Amino acid sequence: MIELIAPEGFSTNPPGVIQFPDGGTMVKKNGRWLFDDQRYAHLLGRFEVQGWRKYTPPAPKPVYRDELDRLVHEKPLTVREILQRCAAEEVLVRRNGIRLQIRPIWGISAELHRYIQFNESALLNELDRRQTVQWEIVG
Repeated sequence: MIELIAPEGFSTNPPGVIQFPDGGTMVKKNGRWLFDDQRYAHLLGRFEVQGWRKYTPPAPKPVYRDELDRLVHEKPLTVREILQRCAAEEVLVRRNGIRLQIRPIWGISAELHRYIQFNESALLNELDRRQTVQWEIVG
């Protein structure tokens, strides 16, 4: 069974029931129509052409550990913005093997630290890219 949403202005008599020629029915429940997609799969395309659409449940609301986590997910910063904030707070970020090293750790704001944690792989990639840039000698 799948749930379908009827086109605007659609009504039936009797209300909330559609009878198929073979005796099967489609019933309205909670504002959505229950459609037997195994039995009537051949009709689904016709319903869609007439304006019916499949019901998709809303995505679950994300659960965050705290307010900082919510901020990082709802207002993400680019790698460039994170590195600019590091420079403003006089925090050095560098690659140490496969990990990110932050100095001084005690002087960093909680918000910036969470942004760094959330974007660690992107920061590592950017730091790698910056190390491998070929410099031209102009002169």
